[in-house]
Amino acid sequence: MDEAGKAPFALAVYMISLAFFARFMPDATRQSHPWRWFTAAVVVVILGEVVWLSSAATLRPGPARPPLPAYLRLMPLFLGRPPR
Repeated sequence: MDEAGKAPFALAVYMISLAFFARFMPDATRQSHPWRWFTAAVVVVILGEVVWLSSAATLRPGPARPPLPAYLRLMPLFLGRPPR
């Protein structure tokens, strides 16, 4: 599989695993407003990532790395490591 096909494949596996494990949530949880907001947020973030990856692939064809979005630059803080 080439580099362009890995990201959509990984996102598809991620969405399938979320859908699979969401089946085991209690019905009351799945029908609550926080759950709906959470699922809407997940969909928006996944769509944003697809748009970002697609634009990075078309705008920068080559070995250059696209700049990381702000939320990815902050991830080391959540993991307890200082950002580079």
